[in-house]
Amino acid sequence: MIRSTLDLDMCSRFFSIIKIQVSVIVLAFLIINLFFVSNNLYARVFISKDEALRLAFPDSDTIEKQSLFLSKTEVESIEKLGRSKLDSRLFLFYVGK
Repeated sequence: MIRSTLDLDMCSRFFSIIKIQVSVIVLAFLIINLFFVSNNLYARVFISKDEALRLAFPDSDTIEKQSLFLSKTEVESIEKLGRSKLDSRLFLFYVGK
């Protein structure tokens, strides 16, 4: 009888600890979601893409969008030097003239 009472007591303590841990995890998840959702609700665009390009190239008369398609050997060289895989062989960038 004493042993079964101790076993029940240990089980009840174990489950109460598990309930507390689960509660903490759920609370942390809710707080993190609230933070990210509230940040997205107040997201604003302060300047347009054209305005940002004019700020980036203030002395340029024209700004051209250019694309660069890397060869397989260029990709291999970049991945070796960067020790990371490239997601794409296509790169887009802007040039002010």
